Amino acid sequence: MNVTVEKLRANLPHSKVQEWIKLISITGLSQAVIQGMGLVCGLFIIRILTPQEYAFYTLANTMLGTMMILADCGIGNSVMAQGGKVWQDRQKLGVVLATGLELRKKLAVVSFLVVAPLLAMLLLQHGASPLNTGLILMALIPAFMAGLSDTILEVVPKLTQQIVPLQRNQTLVSINRLVLAVVALILCPWTYVAMLANGLPRVYGNQKLRKIAYAMADENQKPDPIVRQQMFKTIKRVLPENIYFCLSGQLTIWLTSIFGTTMALASLGAIGRIGMVISLFSTLFSTLFTPRFARLPAQKPQLFTYAISTLIGTNVLVLGMMLMIWFFSTELLWILGEQYQGLEEEMILSVFNSCLSFVLGCFFSLNVSRGWIINPIGYILISVSTTVLSMWIFDVSTLTGVLQFNTVVLSVQTASLLAYCLYRIHKI
Repeated sequence: MNVTVEKLRANLPHSKVQEWIKLISITGLSQAVIQGMGLVCGLFIIRILTPQEYAFYTLANTMLGTMMILADCGIGNSVMAQGGKVWQDRQKLGVVLATGLELRKKLAVVSFLVVAPLLAMLLLQHGASPLNTGLILMALIPAFMAGLSDTILEVVPKLTQQIVPLQRNQTLVSINRLVLAVVALILCPWTYVAMLANGLPRVYGNQKLRKIAYAMADENQKPDPIVRQQMFKTIKRVLPENIYFCLSGQLTIWLTSIFGTTMALASLGAIGRIGMVISLFSTLFSTLFTPRFARLPAQKPQLFTYAISTLIGTNVLVLGMMLMIWFFSTELLWILGEQYQGLEEEMILSVFNSCLSFVLGCFFSLNVSRGWIINPIGYILISVSTTVLSMWIFDVSTLTGVLQFNTVVLSVQTASLLAYCLYRIHKI
């Protein structure tokens, strides 16, 4: 521990410390506002929708995330990795962006055609009418289309650390989303209205984000075959893992949808909202820490110090988060509404799983930002073995059993990515 602290001091002179404090303060404050409004919006949706409608909303949001993962397949992280090499060259950075956007648009079509029928099937299974199912599918499109480009465009201000314009745009989107959701859902408390209230502000914010990104990158550049080839290497290695992640990462929703009741599905989505608080730190990490890790020189001491600091910091954060949830579990459930009372144990498990997902995401993004892609066959074999064993041990027809099952799977996946990160640093 003392060695790590000394290394941190050596690598962070006074001016660097001041820079970090300034960046974390700006990003942390704006993200607190953004996530706070997102939490209020989410709680309002829980309160105003019936449990059945909220079950539909949970399914729709889950499948939207699945579509985004399949449409990405490592492209966003590949853009970060490639952009980290040329971030000071406006033309070359424009080439990287153009290539990444081209690839993502092609994958988006396949992603939508694969996931949309599955979502329709699950909605119908839980009692949605054909008309309501069609409206929900159409309401997903604005958020999906905006999401195709915004995560790639955000790479530019993240790499150049132009944090203030990025945070200002995200704050504006959050304000618009909250206002639109409150007004629209008071008039029409239906799932597809909630999805539109989420998607339309993102479309508006996406236009603003383009201006921010292309102020530092050349918009007129065309996709480059060499850059595309480099990205394809990442995609080929990440694709099996992404497909598995789409299945395993949403397995709690799948299992509850198939074996559980509509009320259990709504409860899973509702208590999961409390864990969304951790997304504040996920955004903070991806905005400030991942880009800097991508830009570090290939020197073992610096990379090792960064990785260990990340491990210590995330564990301290998780401990504090869990203590807070444990002390105020009853009060937090009261906020969700009377339909979700008595779920203290389930909520604590759900938040702990969100914390594990946060740590998992941190090390996944660190690895991929350096182009370190874990062997998908070995990783999937370990994860599948854990999944099968956990399904045999826990009763996945109950909400508690599904959450316990997810805890074991996430723990093994997090340990695997941490070990791989340290292994790659050791190999330098």
